[in-house]
Amino acid sequence: MRNFSDSLLPAVVSEWSDFFPGVIRGSTMSAATKVPAVDIKETETGYQVIADLPGIAKENLQVSVNDNVLSFSVHSEKENTEESDGRIIRQERYQGTFQRSFQLNDTMDGDKIEANYKDGVLSIVVPKKEQLHPKKIEVTVH
Repeated sequence: MRNFSDSLLPAVVSEWSDFFPGVIRGSTMSAATKVPAVDIKETETGYQVIADLPGIAKENLQVSVNDNVLSFSVHSEKENTEESDGRIIRQERYQGTFQRSFQLNDTMDGDKIEANYKDGVLSIVVPKKEQLHPKKIEVTVH
């Protein structure tokens, strides 16, 4: 199992690439990296992690939060092909297990994370914690 730990910290968008060292950039899963590319968006209310996982059955997908680390793991099994189907000349689709992990920070609410998987796209929403408003104390004059 390959494990790539990424940081999910609020930062300037141009700096996101610094949080993904060693991952080849591209829109598809590469046999060299064995991890899917993810998009991370920030909204007023939270963050959204989007991963393309074509051909992955929901049963082979797990999303979890443990010790303030958001992880998703996928298991992709090799298709059984008989010789009558022809021989494989080149195989670029990765088969096996991989995991992506993201460190959550203090502004993120790990207890309210939601995950949705539809048409081969995993979408994980990490809400921001409600900001504590400073309490204004009225000063009285005696």
